[in-house]
Amino acid sequence: KLYPVILSSTNRYLLVLLFFMSTTGFAQQIDIKKFQKGVWIFAIVGLNPLFIYLFAHVGGADLILKIVLPFSNALFGWTGELTAQIFLGLIVLFFLWYITYWMYKKKIFIRI
Repeated sequence: KLYPVILSSTNRYLLVLLFFMSTTGFAQQIDIKKFQKGVWIFAIVGLNPLFIYLFAHVGGADLILKIVLPFSNALFGWTGELTAQIFLGLIVLFFLWYITYWMYKKKIFIRI
C-alpha cells in the first residue's frame, strides 16, 4: 500500500517552482554550457521512448514488479513498508532502464 502525500497549495506552488528552477538549471548546463557527463543515462531512455512507454503500460513493469517483489521484501523489509516500496520502485525503474540500455547496445530502435 502506498502512502498518499498530502500537499497544501503553498507546498504545491513551492514544489512546482523548485521543479521549474531545477529543470531550467539542468537545461542550461546541458544545452548552453555543453556539460554532457551523466546525460547519457537519460539519453538511453530517450532513444526508445515509445517502446519503454508501451512496455511499462502493457504489463512489463508489473511483470518485473512481481519478479523483484520477494527479493525486495527480503532485502529491504526491515526498513519499513514505505522505504521498501521506494526501493522496489527504484529497482523496477532500473530494470526498465536496463532494457532500453540493452536495446541501445544492440542498436534496436523502435520508430514510427
